[in-house]
Amino acid sequence: MNAWFVGIAAGGSEHYLMLLTLQLERDAEKPVREGFEALVRAYRPTKDDRGLVLAPRSGDGGMDGLYARTETRLMPNAFGGLDFTADQATLLFDKGGLFTTELPRDGDIAGHCRTEVATCGTYALKGGWLSANRIDRVEIENAFGLVTRSSDAFTRTKDGIKIGDKTYATMPPFADGHRFSGTWSHTFGSSGPTGSVGGARTLTLSPDGRFTREGSTGFSSTGGAIDGGTTVAGHSRRPVQSGRYAVSGFRITLTDDAGGAESLSLFAPDRDKDKLLVIGGANYLKQGK
Repeated sequence: MNAWFVGIAAGGSEHYLMLLTLQLERDAEKPVREGFEALVRAYRPTKDDRGLVLAPRSGDGGMDGLYARTETRLMPNAFGGLDFTADQATLLFDKGGLFTTELPRDGDIAGHCRTEVATCGTYALKGGWLSANRIDRVEIENAFGLVTRSSDAFTRTKDGIKIGDKTYATMPPFADGHRFSGTWSHTFGSSGPTGSVGGARTLTLSPDGRFTREGSTGFSSTGGAIDGGTTVAGHSRRPVQSGRYAVSGFRITLTDDAGGAESLSLFAPDRDKDKLLVIGGANYLKQGK
């Protein structure tokens, strides 16, 4: 059994909404949970209230394009150790006043924000479009519609923007039909006193529009005895997949030889270089020259 409770304070009244699920598999629970989240976002405590509508106001907006920055951190893992992570934090703005931290599948920010509301928000530049010195944002914290408001210093830099103390570089889109040549690899790993897991994924892209993709994962776990002497290990390999790829803007679509297609976000953090590609949110480093 799972339960979710939401409380809403509205003036002199309090409203509580609850969802209970019993013996639902994860795939069956997901649409039920999403329906409950939509109900909470649309709930109106009084007739004069309105449900959550992520709509920019008159005067909002002014920017257009993708900006990114590298964020590094140490994170505790399940094995009792610490993992070093380096991720690309992204902000995609449209001129009308919407922004999102995830790249929409079809490039439509408004449509993306109607379904992936927890990744979106609105923004307004203060001080004029070219001479703006502050940016006000309304961000959606979760799928229930909880919002936060912020106002940060804003400056334009030679290669991007600065919000507060964070600098973001401009990410130019790829031209339609862009071609790559090389092999890119994404590696990951996690380790600690009780075990480890690691793996790699590789993607080869050729100038004739063909791709080859493969991957493997290995793990080991120590435990089951006072001295931790029992070890379990395993390894798996992803079947090799090949087919054709197509690039457009910030997306790459992989269509395998069996006809299956997958669309992934794509950008290059280093301007005019393809040494590092961010594909589907993961960092892929080019192998060799």
